[in-house]
This record gives sequence, C-alpha cells and structure tokens, in this order.
Amino acid sequence: MQVIWHTLLMKFQIGGVMVTLQGDPSLGKSLVSLKAMIRIVQHEGEALLLEYNHVAAPTSLAHHPIPDSIASLLHQFHALFEQPTGLPPLPHMQPRSHYCSSRRSGSNKCSSVPLLVAAKE
Repeated sequence: MQVIWHTLLMKFQIGGVMVTLQGDPSLGKSLVSLKAMIRIVQHEGEALLLEYNHVAAPTSLAHHPIPDSIASLLHQFHALFEQPTGLPPLPHMQPRSHYCSSRRSGSNKCSSVPLLVAAKE
C-alpha cells in the first residue's frame, strides 16, 4: 500500500488489481455539525461520515515476543487478523444518537471532529 498524504492519494492492491483512491481536498478540512449532516442525508439520501483519530506506523515485534496466552487467542481468531480482501459494505444509517462514539457528560457536542465525505456531482 502506498499513501501520499499531501496529495490525498492512496494506492493498494485487491486481488491482483491496483486500486487508487484520490481524496477531495475540499473535504479535507470541512467540519460538519450533526444538524448539517442530518440535512445532507435528508437531501441526498445517504452520506458517509469518517472520523480520523490517529494513525501510527507498526513497531517491530522482533524484540517483543508474544506471550503464549495472546498467541493462542491470535491463533483461535486468526480470521479476524487477516489482511482484508475487499472493501467493507456501506453501513446503514444509524439513529442520531449513534453518530458520536463518545460524549462528554452534560454536553451535546461530539468529543472528536467529524468530516463529511460525499460524492461529487
């Protein structure tokens, strides 16, 4: 997989076919409120909400052996840890209260910044 962050370009291979995703720079810094998101869904019929929190490079496991208890879990549930072979299905729209994964007590605001990704016309 190749990612070029400043041009919003991602290239990866699925089943021997090279797939290229090109981001839309106009959406890169667009904050959207829940109210605006609901209006877009009502007008467009559907939308995709992505939430970016953190991306980190994997660390080398050469100096950190995996404990036997963890290794047995990894073996038991190996299908969960395999590389994906395709894209996940689009989720159905969830109720309004599920748009924010976490809320501060007594606050109606999300604790993270949502970004709106919509198809270009």
